[in-house]
Amino acid sequence: GWDGDRLTTVQTDTTRIQTVYQPGSFAPLIRIETDNGEREKAQCRSLAEKIQQEGSEDGHGVVFPAELVGLLDRLEGEIRANCVSSESRQWLAQCGLTVERLAAQIEPVYLPERK
Repeated sequence: GWDGDRLTTVQTDTTRIQTVYQPGSFAPLIRIETDNGEREKAQCRSLAEKIQQEGSEDGHGVVFPAELVGLLDRLEGEIRANCVSSESRQWLAQCGLTVERLAAQIEPVYLPERK
């Protein structure tokens, strides 16, 4: 893609190259080359996205209200940080769920190998 007169992103079938320039100049500061396979592995669905996409028992997706998505996002953050609040534990118990059961649904964050 272009940023004014500067080419900032070039993508091929196998790689994406991003260039960051010094402000107001054409002098490159950094060039980041990423294999498309690595980028795809780095795609991680949030807990809310995963549950919505996997949907109901009939295999169709479901749509959650924004408030529930926000609650699940906060809960996912608490689970990843290993500090689930008593309020979240209470909500899970009301839903018949446990922290462990929900934690098993969270997709791991992929960290690419640095070269």
